Amino acid sequence: MIATARRTGPGGVARQFGRVSNMPAFAGATRNSVRSFHFTRMTMEEAKKEEETKEEKTEEKEEETKESQALKALAEKEKEFDELKKNYLTTLADMQNLRTRTTNDVNSAKKYGGQSFAKSMLEVADNFTMALNAGKEHATDANPQLKTFYEGMIMTEKSLLKAFASNDVTKMESLGAKFDPNLHDAMFAYEDATKEPDTVGQVVKDGYMLKDRVLRAAQCGTVKASPKKD
Repeated sequence: MIATARRTGPGGVARQFGRVSNMPAFAGATRNSVRSFHFTRMTMEEAKKEEETKEEKTEEKEEETKESQALKALAEKEKEFDELKKNYLTTLADMQNLRTRTTNDVNSAKKYGGQSFAKSMLEVADNFTMALNAGKEHATDANPQLKTFYEGMIMTEKSLLKAFASNDVTKMESLGAKFDPNLHDAMFAYEDATKEPDTVGQVVKDGYMLKDRVLRAAQCGTVKASPKKD
């Protein structure tokens, strides 16, 4: 008992009693510390989550901005492409039209290249025709020199027409043909009961064709219908 009193003694008892008496305060402080720790931890976690949320929203916004810019740039490029394509197709069509016109012009030049010269020679043919018509009645055996000259004129006209034919220039056979405004140039109209109306009754100047083109329309007189008698 004495040994126990020594170990515990008055001071030891007092110290032990003091520790026992301070336990509730220590426990309260510990609980407060734990609560504060948990609160701080929760606050930090919430702040971290909030920061992460902000970062995610910022990243999403940046991604949306980048996507919007990319779509806008794509739209502009598509517009530029459409414009270039339109210009290309227009140029291609113009070049094709130019090639077509050039080909047609070359073919036309080859086909009708001698048109101006041939047309100028028609006056020569007209003069031969008028000379032959004027001398036909007098070129008889009674006038052998004129007859020989007349026959030479006929041969020369035939040579001229042969030269025309070799260059695809042909005389129209207009007399008695149905009147065609594309082939005939009507100078006058007259009545003739012996001929069919709307036909060529007289030829003033012969018409000529250069291949499938009218080189000169025939100048002629057309027959009109006679008035009916009551």
